Amino acid sequence: MDLMVQKVLLVELHLIREAQARMVTLIKNTPDYNHTLGMVWLTCCSKQQNTALPKDRIKIL
Repeated sequence: MDLMVQKVLLVELHLIREAQARMVTLIKNTPDYNHTLGMVWLTCCSKQQNTALPKDRIKIL
């Protein structure tokens, strides 16, 4: 893999992790924390895999 491609992927990974941390912080400040986090997890996974996950596979962090 080209060095420039590796650098771009590393920056993208850093930005994704930063966004995830901000999202979790924001969610933890909501009144209904567990329900909100579950819904976000389901939404994110559904968009990535293009299918909804069964309820028993939803992970509450």
